[in-house]
Amino acid sequence: MAGARPQEAQTPRSRRDRTIIFRLTQAEYDRLKLACAAAGARTLSEYTRSELLDASETDSQGSTNLKRFHAINEKLEELKAMVNRISERMAPDAP
Repeated sequence: MAGARPQEAQTPRSRRDRTIIFRLTQAEYDRLKLACAAAGARTLSEYTRSELLDASETDSQGSTNLKRFHAINEKLEELKAMVNRISERMAPDAP
């Protein structure tokens, strides 16, 4: 599972005894179940908890989503540079 966290030992101090409840539309629920299955999570609860906690972490770049955006943008720039190099090599020589 992307962004999966190592499971914490279930000691009395780390026992999960807090509950968060929110409602979803059927379409939102179906999307979440598909994402859960694609990520290989054991349960929908495990997947949702992991994704929510990952999204809430911050670092020097800001939120996890911003960090992902920067990584995607960096890869896109690398891809554009590669395409430009290939295009230059394939271009016919000017007379």
